[in-house]
Amino acid sequence: MTLFGMEFKSNIGKFFAWLIVLSILTGLSMAFYQFMLDASTKSIFDNFVGSLSPKNQSIFNLDPEIDYTDLTQYIGFIFQFITGLVAIFAMQLGANSLTREQTTGDIEYIYANPVSRQEIYWQKFLANVILFFLFCLCFAAITFGISLLLQPTSIRKTDLLLGILRVFLSVFANGLVYLALGMFLSSLLSNQPTAEGMSVLIVLLSACIIMALKALVGLEAARFFMLEGFKSICLVQGNFSIFALIVGGIVLLLSLIFGYLIYHAKELKY
Repeated sequence: MTLFGMEFKSNIGKFFAWLIVLSILTGLSMAFYQFMLDASTKSIFDNFVGSLSPKNQSIFNLDPEIDYTDLTQYIGFIFQFITGLVAIFAMQLGANSLTREQTTGDIEYIYANPVSRQEIYWQKFLANVILFFLFCLCFAAITFGISLLLQPTSIRKTDLLLGILRVFLSVFANGLVYLALGMFLSSLLSNQPTAEGMSVLIVLLSACIIMALKALVGLEAARFFMLEGFKSICLVQGNFSIFALIVGGIVLLLSLIFGYLIYHAKELKY
């Protein structure tokens, strides 16, 4: 079996576990959409959001301009939070890629074959990118299926599908950046549990930094981060930050390049 196939197969279990958990979470979150269609419940929610200061609204992603009765905007709203969980999954894919065999001792088997570190690094990255793309595709299909059960008669299926595709463009772009960061982290470490734990901490730290920037500096400073400037509701409303996308692309490229250089020069003990 090729390195590509080995990497792909080793993550299938994680693929389905995360897909099932996130699909259930999405279904539960979208079930609350029916309450937004009730005038009295919607009024209570609007009064709560209106009672918060603009800064607190920004910190907790409760934008008063979001139309929560619009299903596509509601999906974009809940995926602001779900994207962070997907980012953890994506980063763990990358973080496990180079540490797994060192932890289990299978690295000795890999180096017994005529394969270069360049092939190891890029085949594993490619396998994880394709797996993550398939994950987003399956997750989008499940979200669309759930949406059809809630679809108001005023929304066409085509518009609903386009809205969900915009949401998952945000999910995929953000996840790809964290997958690359995971590859970089994996090149530095040699222990899989440590790499997985640090992946969770890095994503949580990113979210905390974004919230701190919103509270102390302002929304514009926070929009430099992909998780904020290219979040799902921004794509649905069409007001995403191109600069955040550029910064995310730079982080992705630098993470991959430096990850490769570190792994290529690393002394592996097995």
